[in-house]
Amino acid sequence: MWGYRNWFGRFYPEGTRQGDALARYAERLTTVEGNTTFYATPSAEVVDRWAAETPESFRFCPKLPKTVTHNGELAPRLGELTRFVERCARLGPRLGPLFGIIPDRHGPARAGDLERFLDGWSRRVVERFPELRPELALETRNSDWLAPPHSRRLSELLHAHGVARVMLDTRPVYERRARARFGDPQEGAQHRKPELPVSLARTADFTLIRFISHPQPEVTGPYLAQWAPRVHAWLDQGVRVYFFAHCPDDTDSPELARRFHHALAGRGAPVDPLPWDAIRESPSQLALVD
Repeated sequence: MWGYRNWFGRFYPEGTRQGDALARYAERLTTVEGNTTFYATPSAEVVDRWAAETPESFRFCPKLPKTVTHNGELAPRLGELTRFVERCARLGPRLGPLFGIIPDRHGPARAGDLERFLDGWSRRVVERFPELRPELALETRNSDWLAPPHSRRLSELLHAHGVARVMLDTRPVYERRARARFGDPQEGAQHRKPELPVSLARTADFTLIRFISHPQPEVTGPYLAQWAPRVHAWLDQGVRVYFFAHCPDDTDSPELARRFHHALAGRGAPVDPLPWDAIRESPSQLALVD
């Protein structure tokens, strides 16, 4: 997302209009997780506007529509998926990996459906867009997929089709000592993140990490520090890494993303300079993010 209300006058300069939020976001960060596409496929005009408001180096990672991933079996939705990719293709080089959340009810018992879906992704979707070469990452919410022998089977399926396995890390918001001290950080949240083990299985030449932070930096810090050497190693190997920072209250999520980028740069990881760091912030903004 890029229009979060608490970012205006903080992440964005005072006076930024809602309609200018995407352009201001793209001046600071290099990729965005497109959550709005889960609820509705944008019109061609909207997608064209997204492309016009961002540099060619920027990457959108649109979430698959819920009508594809949350309407029972996956394979029968391949036609709809193809139309969604066709719409997203208007982003051209700005299109990063698409990603989908496979809900809890879609466990290993439905592995055959997942296999047919992945086969259709390779044969019907990817082959239809040879110049675009769309990429896909999947996040599974059923805990059985994270235990043997299903975990290995899932990784093999994804790897066979060049599909990445989303790495979801919700440990900070379920930290027991932090919950005892600060309470439940997700209390009142519209959508709670699942408490699942972190899978580090990499099944493609890119990876997509969704890090769910705790509002208290001292809780999040140790978990974030664990990711830095691993991401550094992947970058050294030429792996493309998409790292998204979330929080039950996303006010400070952009600053968390910048802090992680700085940690990687400080380690000597091969990361480009963050565009945000080249912007001269006003004194009021600097005070807000300190």
